[in-house]
Amino acid sequence: SPRWLLANGKIDEVEKLLVHGAERNHRSTKTIRSDLDEHMSRKALLSETDLKEKAHGTLIDLFKYPNLRIRTLVMGFNWLVCGLTYFGVSQYIGEISGNIFVNVAISGMIGIPGTLISIPATKVLGRKKALILSNCVAGISLLLIAVLGKKGGWVQVGLASIGVFGMSVSFPNVYLYGGELFPTVARN
Repeated sequence: SPRWLLANGKIDEVEKLLVHGAERNHRSTKTIRSDLDEHMSRKALLSETDLKEKAHGTLIDLFKYPNLRIRTLVMGFNWLVCGLTYFGVSQYIGEISGNIFVNVAISGMIGIPGTLISIPATKVLGRKKALILSNCVAGISLLLIAVLGKKGGWVQVGLASIGVFGMSVSFPNVYLYGGELFPTVARN
């Protein structure tokens, strides 16, 4: 992108892209080079220490501002819940009555469509709603398993599969949504 090229000092390539874009949009190309040179001269005035300070984020930065603090705590909790729930349901599948191999195969096969459905669900509902809905589906199914106890049989397998489905929709959303919520310097 022109912005990346400019940040890396590739002025000639930026100029070619901007001229091409301006010509396609029937805009003037007269001042493009002078604007780029002016930008680079302003950039040269900044000291390297100023650039380094702006480019690095720390863990403490995630808790400095109230909005970012809430996002950090909520997404951290959501990561923990998704990870533990997915692990717990995967372990639980082996404890359900019936053929363990069939149960594990069903659980594994349910994860594939769940992950694939997360893409259109995210497009239709948005990241936040898709994440909340999939967490609720998984949570309700797991609460129903707890109510049924050991006497559920195939109903337990079905509810556990719904739980795996909900978590397999949640995980891609947590990855995407978590990455978009935080500033670039703090994402990793």
